[in-house]
Amino acid sequence: MRSRATGWLRGRWDAHIAIVWMSIFAVVLALLLGWKWGPLVGFALIATLAVIVVVIVYILICLGCIWHYWTKRRAEFNWFLHGLVPAAGAVLFFFPLYYEYVKFPPTYPIKYANWVALGWVAVGIALTFFLYARYPDRLRDMDRVYVEDETVAAVPA
Repeated sequence: MRSRATGWLRGRWDAHIAIVWMSIFAVVLALLLGWKWGPLVGFALIATLAVIVVVIVYILICLGCIWHYWTKRRAEFNWFLHGLVPAAGAVLFFFPLYYEYVKFPPTYPIKYANWVALGWVAVGIALTFFLYARYPDRLRDMDRVYVEDETVAAVPA
């Protein structure tokens, strides 16, 4: 699924190009943080940043599973698989966030990763609200992002 604005990128900027650019970005970021604070602190910054965002996404997926099966597929709802297990996962993954931000927050410079992660999540939430208000059809089409393009089979001659 490509929009009109990005349709011209097909063939020029496919996934392998995105992977190369993200790899370059990751290496440069790791080298800069390692140069500024040393390799251990640089790694801790990147790991803390990534883990916080992944934990938040995991909690949202657990809650989304409950919501999806409770509202969209109620006939298939299983209290254990679609209720208890995701709820337990969300609760259990809340504790690392609690300890990361409240109970035992890290010292600076690693604490910078906490604030960058919160900013990253806030930008994502703001972007979601913006898309919902301005382009709601794009959010509805998100389930089609990973669908393969339809191809027409060649007719034998």
